[in-house]
Amino acid sequence: MPAFMDLIGGASWQRGCLPMLNRLGQSIPPLLFSDRIRNVRYKKKALWLSTSLMGSCFVFLAVCWWSTDGENRFWWPWLFLTVYAVFFAATGVNQLLFNTLTGKLVVAQQRGRLAATGSLLGGLSAIVFAFLLLQPWLHSTPPQFGLIFGFTGLAMISAAGMAWWFIEVADEKRSQLRSGIEIVANARKTVIQDRNFCLLAIAGAMFGMSMTLFPHYQSIAREKLEIGYDTMLYWIVAQHVGASLLSVPAGWLADRSGNRRVLRILMGLLCVAPAMLVLLQWFDSPLQFFYLVIFFLLGLTPITFRYFNNYTLEITLPENHPAYLSTLSCCIALPVILTSLLVGWLIDVVGLSPVFGGVLALLLVGWSATFLLEEPRDAAREMR
Repeated sequence: MPAFMDLIGGASWQRGCLPMLNRLGQSIPPLLFSDRIRNVRYKKKALWLSTSLMGSCFVFLAVCWWSTDGENRFWWPWLFLTVYAVFFAATGVNQLLFNTLTGKLVVAQQRGRLAATGSLLGGLSAIVFAFLLLQPWLHSTPPQFGLIFGFTGLAMISAAGMAWWFIEVADEKRSQLRSGIEIVANARKTVIQDRNFCLLAIAGAMFGMSMTLFPHYQSIAREKLEIGYDTMLYWIVAQHVGASLLSVPAGWLADRSGNRRVLRILMGLLCVAPAMLVLLQWFDSPLQFFYLVIFFLLGLTPITFRYFNNYTLEITLPENHPAYLSTLSCCIALPVILTSLLVGWLIDVVGLSPVFGGVLALLLVGWSATFLLEEPRDAAREMR
């Protein structure tokens, strides 16, 4: 997405909007819809709707790209940012529905293998399609983003149909809907009164800060290596390889030892990526291999999200899952929303190393907070 923004003539500050819109969409809409999701009788139907909307956003972008013949128009960055915002608002609600369904349909000791299987199959499929389809599309001049968006959108719309296969017992309506102000106040109360969740929120917020750097990794790497868009294929593959390979041991460990331990490991590994990029700036001719390692580690981000959510599912009752999950999403998103533009501006003003180093320090704070978390399975054993 940052590369596409560069292609259509987006300014640096517009590229910096991407993580802000990403996290804004995945925090505020889920929080405001958390009561409605709790009261939906068949959550799989809502999951189908949100997934279909996500796919429709990409299909719309493909149609717009083809209708303009890929020409750069002054309004393209604004159109792209608008669709990007709608997509991630739908994604935020989609993820809340998916995680709520996971808590409803899958026992805690099997959620790790579910995450591992999904990441492994999804990652391997993405790698295959990257070489078969993405490689020739990116080698074109200009890159065939219409085909990229169209294929992605149709794949998401096809995936939406899978929701109808879920075997789900209807939920009863539990409560009246609250106002947005009441929902926000309850989220604040949850963070303040639940000490363990407060520590998780701190870890999540520091994890969120790492996402302010995401749009800049590929831009810095392309500039440093003096390479074109086609090389991004290997970075995309490296990310999916990282997600696929490490999801299997992470899932195995989570089912046996708990999600807390997995969170510690993943947060520690994520600290390595910004540290490596800072170190690579000291070399005149950096090897591309080390940038592949960085993108390999960035592939851990969606896995880390999953284990933040899986841990949350274990520390509260099922009826509180939508509220807790959406509150956690807000805690992860808030630093991204507030600092994304600032981070992009600071990189231009003070340079890469101080900014990446500062975010690394915050990541280390979040990693440290995971060592203070409780293990919910210990409490479950004591109750037995």
